[in-house]
Amino acid sequence: MKILEKDKIQDVNDVERVAREIHILKMIRHPNIIQLYEIIETPKQLYLIMEYANGGELFDFIVKNQRVKEPLALKFFHQIIAGVEYLHKLNVVHRDLKPDNIMLLEDGSKLLLEDGDDFELESDIDFGDWIPLRAGRYTGRQFQFKCELTTSANDQTPVVTELGYVMQLESRTERSATLTTTAASYAVTYAKPFYETPALGVTAFNLGTGDYYEITSPSRTGFTVTFKNSGGTAVSRQFQYVASGYGTEEI
Repeated sequence: MKILEKDKIQDVNDVERVAREIHILKMIRHPNIIQLYEIIETPKQLYLIMEYANGGELFDFIVKNQRVKEPLALKFFHQIIAGVEYLHKLNVVHRDLKPDNIMLLEDGSKLLLEDGDDFELESDIDFGDWIPLRAGRYTGRQFQFKCELTTSANDQTPVVTELGYVMQLESRTERSATLTTTAASYAVTYAKPFYETPALGVTAFNLGTGDYYEITSPSRTGFTVTFKNSGGTAVSRQFQYVASGYGTEEI
């Protein structure tokens, strides 16, 4: 059940968002998309009675099991694609498809795409002006493409049987100069965040016998390193790092 507090739905944009969510959920009927069964309105709240997914989020399932075995992963993938294909046939897009927004039945037999707040009618998307597509860097959550066909033969009409595109994220490596820690943890922040947590390599210098280091909190934006001696006490040491990943998130 989803509870919406009316006193928090005052702004015009919020009213439109809630109306859009309810409208889309009412029109969707698919075994792999969470269903809206009933709407109950009181003076202060709106209650959306939804299909019950007692298995929790797919994200938690992955964390608990560390990985998903291939046969089950294929089953999950098929169900996700089936749900997304159905949405696209209705000209509906899901703006935030991720494991956190995918629910499971308790026995893991079925996936349910959820969070109607992230469903949006294609006709409601406000795209910018058309621009020529050239090699370069583009930032956005959704893209729309069109193709213009021309021919020098006046008696012929071009026919397109297939049209596709390939998008690639640029590989990126960040190398540091020699850094010196204090006798405590040393936080490193990358020049610009990666799109995903990069692979990380650390080269340490002036280590004593039994010295070691620990890396904690690796993320898209950086990591923390702590050097310790054989007794487990933090010490000052020098190091360099190499982070290899892809993409650059502008900040």
